[in-house]
Amino acid sequence: MYRIVFATAFLLAVSPAAVTQAQSLSVNAGADHAVGEGQQVSLTGNIAGGSDVQVFWSKLTGPGVVEFGHQQFHASFETGDVSEWIGDDGGNHTGVSFVSQNNPRSGDWSWQAQNAAVRTNSNDISAKLLRWRFDYDEAYYSAWFYWPEDYDEVWQRPPTEDYINMFQFKERARPWDPSILLAAIPDRWGDGTKDVLAIHDAGHGSSPGGFTRGDLNATAIPQGQWNHLIAYAEQSKSGRFVVWLNGQRIFDRSGLDFILGSNNAMWGIGNYGGDGINRHLFWDDASVAIAQPGIERTTATFSKPGTYRLRLTASSPNATVHDEVVVTVGNVGSPPLGAPGQPKLVN
Repeated sequence: MYRIVFATAFLLAVSPAAVTQAQSLSVNAGADHAVGEGQQVSLTGNIAGGSDVQVFWSKLTGPGVVEFGHQQFHASFETGDVSEWIGDDGGNHTGVSFVSQNNPRSGDWSWQAQNAAVRTNSNDISAKLLRWRFDYDEAYYSAWFYWPEDYDEVWQRPPTEDYINMFQFKERARPWDPSILLAAIPDRWGDGTKDVLAIHDAGHGSSPGGFTRGDLNATAIPQGQWNHLIAYAEQSKSGRFVVWLNGQRIFDRSGLDFILGSNNAMWGIGNYGGDGINRHLFWDDASVAIAQPGIERTTATFSKPGTYRLRLTASSPNATVHDEVVVTVGNVGSPPLGAPGQPKLVN
């Protein structure tokens, strides 16, 4: 197992008592496992200490798709299309995009979303995948995206309204307004030479340009790699929105009027905006899980044999801690299961 602790930038301004609380938060992902191909593994994680803690599992590495038992939705595009998003009349797919084998994160496929030049319909310029079966009071929304290159030279100037909408919650019914969105923008708070992740709360317009930057040390978007974006969303008249980028907590806001109504909540990913024309983003391994007690103890299934690293994360306002477990699926060239020093087969 591998344990990692991120003491967030917020620690610089908290009291000694809060620091003690942050240090007390701990996570244990449980023992490593070996399973036969096609078998399910039981994950027995444990969280101790801390308060106001969010907990979630994620796949870090492995050759195939991992589905956790507590997930309500999962889309890895391994069907070669977007049917996981739009099936059973539960979503829509707009703009210029396609499922391709050009840059998969896991498996063979990912969604390649292009921000295209304006076409016949001036609004149909870019790619979006939306699904509207997410009327949960509290849930985690997760997806991996690949940011191919620095967008700095293509941002409009002056940098006041330019953005690329990547990850959003919006209304299904008229006026279809976004409630909260995560977007890539130029670093308006610095020298403008970095692409950063920012949050727009449509109900509480933030500045500059309506966007709020999170943790100043964590929001620059790493280019040329897959990045993991997770959001915890509490839909209520006094809701909460928390965001993690690559395992670091970068944004936490409470008291949001964030309620979209029954059968009216849409969540989506994309490459949408007036900048970065003819550039592509890649998306893969999207999932939604209802926030509920006991998520640390769940199951996992694997689409292919191989070695997988799974991460259990616990995060409070003062610290984020991780532990990882290795799951070996099938015979991948290691000593026989049950040999000295090797894990036993899990039935």
